[in-house]
Amino acid sequence: MSNAKETVKVDGGEVTFDWGTGAMTAKWDNGYTEKWGRRGCDIETKALSFLMFTEQYERARQYQ
Repeated sequence: MSNAKETVKVDGGEVTFDWGTGAMTAKWDNGYTEKWGRRGCDIETKALSFLMFTEQYERARQYQ
């Protein structure tokens, strides 16, 4: 893992994942912003959550 941020376009907006901290942010087309921290989860779990949320199923399988 690196300290890079990855942004993926999804239906209705875009989701950004910080591979260094495990924080995930969504900016929706309607102007709403959501933030998820890593509280209670290890970084691997948050990374898998990001990959599944952004429908990157092949990468998620490789990550497991």
